[in-house]
Amino acid sequence: MNTMSLVRNVGFGILALGFVLTCCQPVRSQISFSNQAEVPKKAFAKIQFDSSTYHFGELVQGQILDKEIWFTNTGTSDLQIELITACECTTLDWTRLPVAPGARSKIKIRYNSKDKDGPQIVDVEVIANTEPASSYTKFKLEVKK
Repeated sequence: MNTMSLVRNVGFGILALGFVLTCCQPVRSQISFSNQAEVPKKAFAKIQFDSSTYHFGELVQGQILDKEIWFTNTGTSDLQIELITACECTTLDWTRLPVAPGARSKIKIRYNSKDKDGPQIVDVEVIANTEPASSYTKFKLEVKK
């Protein structure tokens, strides 16, 4: 191989290497996290009660109290209530149908004050397709003899 051929091959190699490095550099700088597709977040329902604590006043021992607690589904998915619990002196009723996002619904409460006396605080737990799965509210009342 003569000197001229060697210089030409080395020069061509340097030129090719420079071309590859130059062409690849802008592609690397264009890749960023903002160009990546976002993983969609799972949609959940969310219960927003009208109050965190309801005050139902006074009741004479032995009386039955019937009230309603209203809430709104502020989530992005239909709300499906699985179960609502409270103390054994309280019966609860609610819709078994899904509550659409933005829609309002109610929980019917029937409290039996038999054998109760003084201040009462009843915790209400709603188990549904929310995150977390349990939502809470409570009501207070005073039972007089």
